[in-house]
Amino acid sequence: MDSGADISLISKSVGDLLGLKIENNDKITEAKGIGERSVPIIIKKIKMKIGDKLLETRIAWALIEEVPLLLGREDVFNLFDICFKKNKKTVFMD
Repeated sequence: MDSGADISLISKSVGDLLGLKIENNDKITEAKGIGERSVPIIIKKIKMKIGDKLLETRIAWALIEEVPLLLGREDVFNLFDICFKKNKKTVFMD
């Protein structure tokens, strides 16, 4: 997990598994700050469940595989109090 990410990021294959499709009206943009090069992405809205909380959130769907899965601050972290403890479980509280 990356607590510095603005938006959640998934790889091409994860998006495929979720049933995401590239639509005619999708705008392909690029994200920077992930490794040394920019990554082509499409912003999608999905439903995400964390614990008992169901969220409608925006994610960046990378059109390549070589990206880490990132849980972003926008639409996710702003809804929880999150505590990171070294060598312990990450705890989400709403």
